[in-house]
Amino acid sequence: MRKKLFHRGLVILIIGIALVSASIIITSTSVKNYYSFSKSPITKDEWVSPEINLSSSYQIITTGNSLYVINAQFISQVNQSNAHQIGIKPNLNASIGIGTSVTTYSAPAGSYYVIYFNATQQNYQYTITQNLNTIIVLGLLLIVGVVMAVVGIIISIAGGILKPKIDVKQNLDDILYGSGDNSDPSKKP
Repeated sequence: MRKKLFHRGLVILIIGIALVSASIIITSTSVKNYYSFSKSPITKDEWVSPEINLSSSYQIITTGNSLYVINAQFISQVNQSNAHQIGIKPNLNASIGIGTSVTTYSAPAGSYYVIYFNATQQNYQYTITQNLNTIIVLGLLLIVGVVMAVVGIIISIAGGILKPKIDVKQNLDDILYGSGDNSDPSKKP
């Protein structure tokens, strides 16, 4: 029983590790993170990403406060007071902590910039992915994989340290009637 438990734990552990590895590898190839912003020579306190050229429809996800995704043809017209009007309208805006928000934009094929306004450079980032649902599914696979790996470790440890099951009836018979092993001639009456 304990060997079966140990082996089942190892199988669960291996499946969990495989799920974690697969989700990390697939995520790294389908999601691109960028952190590069440079100060705009045109507008005071404006920080601009390199130009983003999209050949098809993508999701742009920004992490930070007051980031805007601007179509490249309007970048020269943008200032702090009109950026929210000129920029692409977000699909989703969620707060993930004190003063930090994550915003998702659907961007059709074209050229874009991600901008923000601040006197100093911030540690903001933006992510580009073709399918947001893929990221959600891969995130769930990662969580399931981690849980399975932990459960596999626990089950394997339990299977490794459990003592073999003792047959109480056989133990009682051995005490009352002897071991029942008559093959040793020195134990014969």
